Formats: sequence, structure tokens, C-alpha cells
Amino acid sequence: MLRKTLSQAVLPRVRKTDLYGLYYHGKKAKGMPGQKAMMAVARKFLKLLWGWNRSQQDFSADRVFCCASQLPGLSQPQTQAA
Repeated sequence: MLRKTLSQAVLPRVRKTDLYGLYYHGKKAKGMPGQKAMMAVARKFLKLLWGWNRSQQDFSADRVFCCASQLPGLSQPQTQAA
């Protein structure tokens, strides 16, 4: 049920001009079957939602496809000493 819900949520976002368009069509260009590429997009979307919930920051499309080290103003997570 989660897979179907995620697929329906990301389906409108895989057009070439939308948020996940380049990612999805890049996977397809590398030979990945359509359903598998859609699940890759759904997994990325779920990770985005989880991170967005944890960060409590406003959504920014610039943050979707880059790592934390590339973003100005983000502090790196600190590890606790044992």
C-alpha cells in the first residue's frame, strides 16, 4: 500500500520539467525499467519527506539534489562521545 501511495504521489513530478524529471529520465536513460525508476524516485521522495520533517526548515528545491556539505549555513551533526 505504501509503494502504491508513493508512486501516485511522485507520478506528476517525473515530467522532464518537474522536480524529479531529470532524476527519473536519467535513470531511464541508463537502462533502468520504468517501474524500477519510479520506485527510485519514490524512495528519494520518502527520504526527502523524512529529512524535511527532521530539519523543521522551509522547503527549498535547491536542497533536494545536493549533499549537506554543499549547503551554506548548515551545521554538521555532532556525534556524542561515548
